[in-house]
Amino acid sequence: MSGRRGGRLLAAALGSLTSLAAAQPLPSVNIDGPAAVVGLSSGGSMAVQLHVAHSSAFAAGVGVVAGTPYECAQGSVLRATTRCMKAVPAGPDTQGSIRITESRIRAGAIDAAGLSGSRIYLASGTRDQVVRRPVMDALERYYLNFIDPGQVLYDRELPAGHAWISPLGSKDCHASAKPWINDCGIDAPGRMVSWLLGAQAPRRQGALTGELIVFDQRPFAAGLPASHSLDDAGWAYLPRACAEGRPCRLLVALHGCQQGRHGVGDAFVRLSGLNEWADTNGIVVLYPQVQPIRQGNPRGCWDWWGYSGPEYATRDGVQVRAVMAMVQALRGAPR
Repeated sequence: MSGRRGGRLLAAALGSLTSLAAAQPLPSVNIDGPAAVVGLSSGGSMAVQLHVAHSSAFAAGVGVVAGTPYECAQGSVLRATTRCMKAVPAGPDTQGSIRITESRIRAGAIDAAGLSGSRIYLASGTRDQVVRRPVMDALERYYLNFIDPGQVLYDRELPAGHAWISPLGSKDCHASAKPWINDCGIDAPGRMVSWLLGAQAPRRQGALTGELIVFDQRPFAAGLPASHSLDDAGWAYLPRACAEGRPCRLLVALHGCQQGRHGVGDAFVRLSGLNEWADTNGIVVLYPQVQPIRQGNPRGCWDWWGYSGPEYATRDGVQVRAVMAMVQALRGAPR
């Protein structure tokens, strides 16, 4: 191993240890109104699962960058990496996703009460070869089965690769490389936040006034099987107004594969562009984290194909339950 590579690995390891050492319990704050959930890639697919399974809690809506329709993979990693990403040999089975959703609504496995009133933000880069355009088009068709077209905003002309789009991005717009945060010359986080939560004040320019905290995720994984893949620590951004007890909204933001703490450190939570809007509009941003595990999830993806168990896309899914427990903790509700 070269000295340079060894130094990078040591720095990453020390950074992970520092984050965990600084971790604190997730505080309760004065959350007012329904939340929204957003994500990139596997985080976008997980955002859809959270939104569909708990649509009353996430009645503000969902933002998806390069994600997939609900239950696109149907428990198959092969299906996930072919039809649900490359759209080969055919695109996602949108009608199948709709049938599964309707069946689970009838069975009480998901909460669809807030679905029809939600807002949906979608973004697909024209140069994204990881999750191709037909997949995101299928996600739009899926949501249009439940939601009025006027509630859907779809950015589909960005010349972006496979990445989160942010004015703070460290990569050019067309790139598909770590840390998967691209600058495309537009404020996509602002469009997303304003569409979902109705942000009024312009984003913060310069230093933020709130605090980005590291919180202990281990209590939220207690009793879950080893396949849950939850990391030991996560992040949350608390604007000053929210820390002082004023009513605030809640946004849950989910990283993509290899984009969590063990893949890019704190790059996603610092460069997402969400904190700048949260700071001036009284929005708490929760950044849950998953980590790689050798069996089933070596790339540190959120579970949208079933490695954590067959209930992964329902209210009983272990990751769904863990994130919802974090949301409840922020709201001050007992877990």
